Amino acid sequence: MAELAELFTAGELLAAEKIARLYGERDPLVLSALAMTIKVLESGSVCLDLELAAQQLQALAEEQLPDYAWPGTAEWLAALTASPMVETGTGFNRPLHLVGTRLYLQRYYEQEQRVQRRFAELAAQSWPVPGLDAILDAVFGANADPYQRQAAATAAQRGLTIVAGGPGTGKTYTIAKIISTLQQVAAAAPVAGWPAQPRIALAAPTGKAATRITESLLESGAAALSGVTIHRLLGYQPGKRTRFAHDGFDPLPYDVVIVDEASMVPLLLMDRLLAALPPGCRLVLVGDPDQLAPVLAGAVLSDITTVASGTPSLVRLRQNHRFSGAISDCAAAVLAGDPEALLAAIDGEQVRLVTDSPAAAITQLVLPAAEALIESAHAAPVADTLARQRSLQLLCAHRIGPAGAEHWNAEIIRALRSAGLAGDDARWFAGMPLLYGHNSADLGLSNGDTGVVYASPQGLVAHFGPGDGVPVQLLEDTTPSYAITVHKAQGSQFQHVILLLPGVDSPLLTRELLYTALTRAQSQVTIIGSIDSLTKAVNSPALRVSGFSA
Repeated sequence: MAELAELFTAGELLAAEKIARLYGERDPLVLSALAMTIKVLESGSVCLDLELAAQQLQALAEEQLPDYAWPGTAEWLAALTASPMVETGTGFNRPLHLVGTRLYLQRYYEQEQRVQRRFAELAAQSWPVPGLDAILDAVFGANADPYQRQAAATAAQRGLTIVAGGPGTGKTYTIAKIISTLQQVAAAAPVAGWPAQPRIALAAPTGKAATRITESLLESGAAALSGVTIHRLLGYQPGKRTRFAHDGFDPLPYDVVIVDEASMVPLLLMDRLLAALPPGCRLVLVGDPDQLAPVLAGAVLSDITTVASGTPSLVRLRQNHRFSGAISDCAAAVLAGDPEALLAAIDGEQVRLVTDSPAAAITQLVLPAAEALIESAHAAPVADTLARQRSLQLLCAHRIGPAGAEHWNAEIIRALRSAGLAGDDARWFAGMPLLYGHNSADLGLSNGDTGVVYASPQGLVAHFGPGDGVPVQLLEDTTPSYAITVHKAQGSQFQHVILLLPGVDSPLLTRELLYTALTRAQSQVTIIGSIDSLTKAVNSPALRVSGFSA
């Protein structure tokens, strides 16, 4: 393993050696495959593609170990097939599972198999709904978006509905119409196993997304449904061996489960959710499969959307009801993988590209907005200040480093204090925007909630919405949010987005990151970075390997 120490982290090698020792495995080829299988989980893949990995490791070895001859795929497969650590059949008693040229850690193989099987079972379920067209006419009225109407019809008749659409295609509106359609279907004609009022659960992968869908439904005039996180829906029990209260033995008490922002749901959580669905329960997944995938392994919505293409379960929303022009054209060019079309679509007004002096550009754009937020926090109602907070947002690919969110938060606060606008307090000041990074039922706050610090007679408090503020001393894992990562921005919208691109050597510079950042903007985007970085992002789709489409 000595030569492998140059190619893997100490943690990856330690984990691989610990597992291998239990099975008496000493072959460097098997150990390298195990270490690589552990490594790819960090980039979101569920399994290791041996052919691709062999190419990548050969290039890496040539760079770091020029005298080391890395074996090819055939030699790797032969070593794995002969290893006592590797299962190649239907068993589940070994730590690795080899399927063709895909190598899994056993538990990820089992999760993927269960998720695929459960999706197939749900997709095969269908029910006739007499009078459905009349119900849809009443729900949607004249001049309805045909794809939104199709989504509601599918949810009424099938066990699995996948509603895929980009920003502005009306996903939240469609959820409201699906809920109304299901309620009217149940009221008009009894549905087998359903009460007169169907029990509908609305969930999202994060607290922020759950809050946003709840507020959006209220604003649309839909029936009041409170969105919750998937963890809360399943009854997450930290510290217990059985982490979720609801599973196959104690299923959820719902007839329909709707999951918004489903692109953010990793394989493990989807597995737990599917296991907890009771017989006859409909599942509706709503999201944008082209956005950034979850931080954890698996890109389930993207995978299932690809697999379900052309089937009755998949409905793609195609009409953009929110924005057009340069932002829409740029997003389309990114998805098409066409950097020339992207550069041509940058119009200098709705979408601008700044290639010189990123520090000066960020200072010129962010500082006036930061100063206005401080002024608002001293003089304006909380609702106005929270709205102003959403007017401009700096997005970064990285959290740390010179192009990272932490660095730029520190730089902006330093500039504000130099100007005498932020006081001398070590951490907080009125007008500071916040990103909450913890789930706290006691405070009614969730990971991803955003707020602003206000001064009160009792001291500094943070307002995350209407109601009383939270004393800043009670906040856990809270950071300034002048700059946030693109990952943290998923599910949010801002009037003006400033995207700071990293250098061309950044592994986070992907097509999905660029698309997600562009589509957070409602009216304006400023991209700060080189044309080379922009081009690399467009030409670099994120690679997440799984067995869904195999």
